[in-house]
Amino acid sequence: MRLKEVSKILKDNVDKLNIPQTPISGTQNVKVANLNLFRNAINNIEETGLFKGEINQIKTTDAYASTIDLLTLPSSQFNHLYSLANYIKTGATTFINGVNENISLNYSDNVISIKLPNKLDLGELAKTIELLKKSLSIPLADSEINDTIEINSFESGSFWIDVLVHSTEAVALIAAIAWAGAFINKQYLETKIHWAYIDSLQNKNEHLKDLREASKKQLDLLVEAEAQNLQATFYTGEDSERIQRLTLSIECMSKLIEKGTEIHPNLLASESLKNSFPSFKNLNLIESKTKQIKNE
Repeated sequence: MRLKEVSKILKDNVDKLNIPQTPISGTQNVKVANLNLFRNAINNIEETGLFKGEINQIKTTDAYASTIDLLTLPSSQFNHLYSLANYIKTGATTFINGVNENISLNYSDNVISIKLPNKLDLGELAKTIELLKKSLSIPLADSEINDTIEINSFESGSFWIDVLVHSTEAVALIAAIAWAGAFINKQYLETKIHWAYIDSLQNKNEHLKDLREASKKQLDLLVEAEAQNLQATFYTGEDSERIQRLTLSIECMSKLIEKGTEIHPNLLASESLKNSFPSFKNLNLIESKTKQIKNE
């Protein structure tokens, strides 16, 4: 999980770790309130992978195990719970402040987050950057879009780059290219698996070469159809050279995704904007947005 995402989760939940308590007169017990918010905050913070020891201890308490919002606890149990929660609050606040001081937190819709493949050497990094340039910069440079990509930030300790474009049209085009590239990559992988299975049968049928060529041409037609759809959606008129550039863009994006690159909107993007980008957790389910294509 990237540092910005961890920071956002902590920031959204740290105040919910406050546990209001009221002493019960004449007893060693206290009434503890807002436990539903507290449990939910603990569950959210657990997703970051931080504070494992403290969270595991909290999970053994009656306050976490219960399902009610208001609970009576012995003062000793509450003090232990409070101590654990306060440790997490202090650590989370320190983490948030550290991220704020060292990493640019630009949540503009014009910021695109790119996750690079892990464990790249310098040669592979150069190839990845070149593919990104071909896939994104060339389509944006078209006179009708006339936009550029600027590096907004590198996230220290991770493989994330935030880039900045300057219009909603450019963001929408990048999302559409990422979607088309993800769909083509899915089709490519399915074709690759299909032919690997046929090869395993050691079938020497003389028609297989022709079938391979037909399969490749079919994939090329899918890429071209995606490029035509991008042109129809984001540009006016028809331009064969533009189709070639968009075809190259989609093919480069497909290669990037195959190698592990991911393209995301900013962390605070609206649901509609998030939904315009492919879900990299469910790439095997992606369908083409081109009406003429049916993924069977």
